[in-house]
Amino acid sequence: MFGIALEGTGVLLAISPVFAAEVLLIYGRKSQTTLVDLSMQRLAAVLPRSEMKEFVRLDHSGIDKKDPREVARAVCAYFMVQCTNRKR
Repeated sequence: MFGIALEGTGVLLAISPVFAAEVLLIYGRKSQTTLVDLSMQRLAAVLPRSEMKEFVRLDHSGIDKKDPREVARAVCAYFMVQCTNRKR
């Protein structure tokens, strides 16, 4: 199912069929909010072909402000695996 998150409520409304796309879900562990944890769990549930990558040392701004190279390495590694799997 695809959903819309109602900001600040922790509610995710289902609105359409499950996506078949391969998706990388990334987040910073230092955000430490229940809403982030819940959102990531729910996104993983509605995106069955998703892979979750947690950045232990980063917060929400870490992707572009604190360590973009760490994030870039993870994204690159994800796509390398995806490309390798498609060639088989």
